[in-house]
Amino acid sequence: MKILRKCLVSAAAVALLSAGCGRIGDDEIVSHHDGRQRYISNRLIEAREMKLRGRLEEAEETYRHLLEMEPSSAAAAAGLARVHFLGGRLELAADWGEIAAEADPTRAETWSDLGKAYLLSGRTDEAPEALRRAVRLAPDRADYHNDLGLALTRAGRYEEAAEAYSRAIALNPRDPESYNNLGLCLMQKGDLAESELAFRKALEVDARFARAHLSLGRLFLLRDEPDQALGHLERAARLDRNLIPALVLAAEIHQKRGAFGPARELLERLVEQQPEAAVAWRSLGEIAIIEQDYDRAVRHLEKAAELEPASASAKARLAWAWMEKGDLETAREFLDEALRLDLRHHPSYRFLGELRRRRGDRAESETAFRRAVEIGPHDPWNHYYLGKLLAESDRIEEAGERFQTAVELAPESEAGRRAETALKILAGEAPAAEETPGDDAEPFYRALWRRLEID
Repeated sequence: MKILRKCLVSAAAVALLSAGCGRIGDDEIVSHHDGRQRYISNRLIEAREMKLRGRLEEAEETYRHLLEMEPSSAAAAAGLARVHFLGGRLELAADWGEIAAEADPTRAETWSDLGKAYLLSGRTDEAPEALRRAVRLAPDRADYHNDLGLALTRAGRYEEAAEAYSRAIALNPRDPESYNNLGLCLMQKGDLAESELAFRKALEVDARFARAHLSLGRLFLLRDEPDQALGHLERAARLDRNLIPALVLAAEIHQKRGAFGPARELLERLVEQQPEAAVAWRSLGEIAIIEQDYDRAVRHLEKAAELEPASASAKARLAWAWMEKGDLETAREFLDEALRLDLRHHPSYRFLGELRRRRGDRAESETAFRRAVEIGPHDPWNHYYLGKLLAESDRIEEAGERFQTAVELAPESEAGRRAETALKILAGEAPAAEETPGDDAEPFYRALWRRLEID
């Protein structure tokens, strides 16, 4: 009502002036302007409170109202950018951040928000410059230096990123996040020894900093030290129940060792906590296939595909489950869909090769397996399956080369163990009596042994 009364008074004054009955004094104009600015300032404070309390729709409505009143308001544009950022609308956050920065290029917070919006929306070439502007305007803000380091790391500029993290640490040596980010940067750069020191320094600062344990787990996996990795990953998962990568990586270690029970337990715990974690449903489906529970596999993988409709990986694994159920037509439909989503998804070519092998088309099967190896030369399963096909075609020397590659790539993995068994058979050792879980490994071993006996 106050602002309405002011508008009515102003309108009356203008009418009087036009009639020659009086004039508006300068002090009255100033008073009207001051009232308008006080109103805008108060509404900005209210919008900020709404934003902090998570009432984003109300905050957005308030900022839009203020921009209608004063289109050049840098504070309102910056606030609207932040609302979009918090709501996950990153492109809109960047658009309004640019408007706010142009309206007032002296606000460090605006440049910081704009840089983070660029970074998270994939505009990695633009993010570092915006964050540098924030750092220049507020050089004592450790968090701005840390964010700059993140942007430079994402852009592959590791030396500059390390400098930014080091500056953040100098400004705030009690922040474990900056040490952890420095370690991740050094790890991507290939400096594993220095990265371990940074991760351990993060834990010196805060022994309960879960992400440092996660980072050490990843580091030990790179070093091919799964026992050390598993300890840190399980510690990370205990400290932070929502740290999805820790549970997934720990489950993968168990799965690669053939310990499917512990792997399944971790993943089931994860989907109970985070039912939208598609990667966990995908891994549960893979374990169900290995355990030959194909109905359960289909259920889990359908859930993964539902959560990730654009994921070639989810579609390909669902095809795998249907193939194991014996429905090759449905499997082929999902493989076609996976390859439409990603023509370079090498597991899809591997599953396609297996599907063609089961249909008796060895030539087309070999083409698909070789494509899988070409795209994914570091996946031991690609070499193992190509080796199987070659062995079944009596191309024993070539098969042995593929099995050997699979073993060298991952000797402790399921693929590596199966390839090693095949190599022993090729060397004249009879296959073990125990059946290998999943796939058709045991029948393949015995068929291969019989073929060698005949030869």
